[in-house]
Amino acid sequence: MIRARYCVLNGISLAIYLLMSHIVLADDISLRTDYWCPYSCEEGSDKKGVLIDIVEYIFNRKGHTLNYRLVPWKRAIAKTRSGEFNGIIGAFHNDAPDFIFHQEPLAYSVNVFFIHYENKWQYTGLESLAQIRLGAALGYSYGVKLDKYIENNKGKIYLASGETPIVDLVRLLMFKRIEVVIENRWVMEHYLKKLNNPIKILEAGISSYDPVYVGFSPVNPLSYQYANEIDQELVKMKRDGTWMKILNFYGLLPNKLTKLKAH
Repeated sequence: MIRARYCVLNGISLAIYLLMSHIVLADDISLRTDYWCPYSCEEGSDKKGVLIDIVEYIFNRKGHTLNYRLVPWKRAIAKTRSGEFNGIIGAFHNDAPDFIFHQEPLAYSVNVFFIHYENKWQYTGLESLAQIRLGAALGYSYGVKLDKYIENNKGKIYLASGETPIVDLVRLLMFKRIEVVIENRWVMEHYLKKLNNPIKILEAGISSYDPVYVGFSPVNPLSYQYANEIDQELVKMKRDGTWMKILNFYGLLPNKLTKLKAH
């Protein structure tokens, strides 16, 4: 009888332990990003963004709840660095080198130089930027070389701030207040499709292809766990077709299949 009672208690203890383990692991994960549609779109929308859908799918499979909000990018980085938020979605390594990153990219970003249709300028290297006034988004990373160029030439570069810098940049480009805008190809395509009046903007060269990640807070001890979970599930998603289905839902193809074209 004593032995049997001991076994029953062991079984109850095991059940309680497993339940408590589940509760501990089922986290509410706060991730922040800015408006970068179709990567990250309006909160509560049927299409919250391709990156949001990928990460939410992964964390749901791990028993977590994704809590994401749109905030200015520099604020998202600063408050994640301090530990107020768990991470930032849509990050490049160069955005926050001290953050914790997973290995497998969520997607790729193609940064393209856009010009007014009457402009004949073409990007042939950093030296060709000396001829024009460039517009970019404040606090964004465009790759190591271009970031360094922007940092060293702030006096001749227009840096748009706020939650939707693309609106300001396209407006200034069409009024010829700036001559070239550096922007993500998918983002520009998405924005132009939303406008009632078509705007003639041409691609004038590619700056970079960059992998995109979730960057987790360097002061949160769970950051490594979350990064590992993304790696585990993301590999499975790409193998079983789930990742591709999410891209197709937004009318996207992997960026390596996206060809250079004019808008």
